Amino acid sequence: IEGATNGLDRGFDGSLFGGNHVTIYSINDSQKLAIQGRALPFDNSDVVNLGIKTTIAGAFTISLDMLDGLFVNQDIYLKDNLQNAIHNLKSGPYSFTTGIGTFENRFQIVYRNEALGIPEFNPESIVIYKKDKDVVVTSGTATIEGVKVFDIQGRLLFDGQKINASEKVIKSLPPTDQVLIVQVVTTEGIRISRKILY
Repeated sequence: IEGATNGLDRGFDGSLFGGNHVTIYSINDSQKLAIQGRALPFDNSDVVNLGIKTTIAGAFTISLDMLDGLFVNQDIYLKDNLQNAIHNLKSGPYSFTTGIGTFENRFQIVYRNEALGIPEFNPESIVIYKKDKDVVVTSGTATIEGVKVFDIQGRLLFDGQKINASEKVIKSLPPTDQVLIVQVVTTEGIRISRKILY
């Protein structure tokens, strides 16, 4: 917008107040913003950092609601630093999974599609959550070799091997109302254990 800078501007930027179960916001100078005005002329090397806070784990999508002005013809990319992916939001929504928490280094809005290089495995890319009566395990760019589920006493409740996929839905667990330990092994031999309430 004319008159704005890429810094914090009274009248152009709006602070984030409150939030919902899932809140997405931009970040500028460590400030969480619901509205962020950017300077003209537009620079396609601009980067807008996004934060997301969620009190629920699961699968989500990010999409554009509407476009106007120069963005009618300008591509808008969502950069997922955790998954090492760039997605053109004008071509459709971006789907991702996440655990509960606040994540301020995962997403950025960029306006050029530049190669990210070979992804390095990040243990945070493995997300485990309960969906209805199922347990869902997603691994991002890694491939899941096996999944084991133990109760709090160490008894084996599920043992899935040779999965060779980036997602596994476990449907055969009896309801327990307790903490379970889910152990995931990737095809590269990396072993991650997480606790979930089931």
